[in-house]
Amino acid sequence: TYQGTHKPLISLSTFDRVQIALSSKRSGTNTTKHRFELRDYLVCGSCGCKITAEKQKGHTYYRCTKGKGMDACANKKYTREEALKMQVSQILSRIEISEEIVIALRDDAKALQDEELKGVHEQKRQAKRNASAAQAKRDKLLEGFLAGVVSAEDYKRKSTELENLQTTFELEARKLSEVKSATFEQVETLARAASSARIAYESGDMDAKREILSNVVSNLVLLDGRIVSYQLKEPFCFLEKGDNGELIHEWWAQ
Repeated sequence: TYQGTHKPLISLSTFDRVQIALSSKRSGTNTTKHRFELRDYLVCGSCGCKITAEKQKGHTYYRCTKGKGMDACANKKYTREEALKMQVSQILSRIEISEEIVIALRDDAKALQDEELKGVHEQKRQAKRNASAAQAKRDKLLEGFLAGVVSAEDYKRKSTELENLQTTFELEARKLSEVKSATFEQVETLARAASSARIAYESGDMDAKREILSNVVSNLVLLDGRIVSYQLKEPFCFLEKGDNGELIHEWWAQ
């Protein structure tokens, strides 16, 4: 058997589910459909295939699906779910920022927001001033035309130019009025979500746990019973702490 290079028609997880269903039919038994907390989030550190889960003697174990063949994977170990959950908690603890950092993040975000909105407001005021100046020139041009100082041809040409210019400035002012940025309240909510993610994960039900995993982490790589690498999704990755509790990214406020 050789590993193909063509694009698969179905996903590996779909293939696994079909095999389970076929196995159940062949054995003439009805298998209970189990939901597993960490399935779909783990990949094998040896061969890159998905990690699946199964119940054995009242416990949940995770193992490689060995989708590339038995000989292609050196990851032979079955890992208990309890051990993996402890490791996930340790990962989530890396964004468990303190109340002091939450407040600092909120205050810095508010300062950035105020500075940004101050610049936007000034640009909008300038656009409105430019639009008013264009309108004033159009009014003066009309007076000259009515007084016979400006020819009809010059009036039509110049009036069209000023009208287009005025419309451009008015549109610019309207767009600037619609400018929105993430408010500092939203930033504080995000920071508090990060600070409580570990506790929420440990105390939540199956759906809550999987939602936290979906929102916060990706690419959990399992090798010999250990999660050897992972990725924190944005923006949680910007709040990750080092081993000494300090924030890894100095530009986290932005």
